[in-house]
Amino acid sequence: MRNITTIVLAILIAGTIGFTACSTVNTTGLENTKWTLTSYGKQTSLSPALENTEVTAVFDSGEKRVTGSAGCNNYFAGYELTGNKLSISPIASTEMYCGEPAGLMDQEYNYLSLLQRAKTFQIQTDQLLIYTDDEQVIIFDNK
Repeated sequence: MRNITTIVLAILIAGTIGFTACSTVNTTGLENTKWTLTSYGKQTSLSPALENTEVTAVFDSGEKRVTGSAGCNNYFAGYELTGNKLSISPIASTEMYCGEPAGLMDQEYNYLSLLQRAKTFQIQTDQLLIYTDDEQVIIFDNK
């Protein structure tokens, strides 16, 4: 009888440890993560993010707002998720001009234009890919 009690107790402890380990696995989702731009554009010819710039996106699940830096200006917009479908409401941003590095304002314009046209998204490991309906993509890391 004592051996059966010990075996049952060991099984319960192992099951509890296994369940606890499974329930604390941290998987990154679209929301409540700071995403940093790595590249964008046509899927066949991506443009890398300019060096010495930081373009970010944070999708706040509580407020259903995406906010971030477009490299020079800060921006914000509402968003809706349905499965892997993503729609962004009209984007508002500050209106500063930044001349350095060269091409920064073009990158900012292209990034915000693509983000505005978001249709679907996919998460692969530590990357977020946002797709438009014309075969363009925005790629972010969460590092």
